[in-house]
Amino acid sequence: MEYLTGAPWILLAPAATIVLTTFLVLVLGIWLRDRLDPTLRQRMPEAGARSGWAVGLPTAIAPLR
Repeated sequence: MEYLTGAPWILLAPAATIVLTTFLVLVLGIWLRDRLDPTLRQRMPEAGARSGWAVGLPTAIAPLR
């Protein structure tokens, strides 16, 4: 345990990698569901409803208006 006080990146680098990978897989899954699920496609608003940087983002992380 002494090495964690002298070199905290030994713990922080793998933890940050796991958190980032988990987040990216979550966003990819949401994006794929939005693009491929035909039942959601019928309920989603037209593509022009969002503009600016939010275009193309999954609906779960796009900002609400």
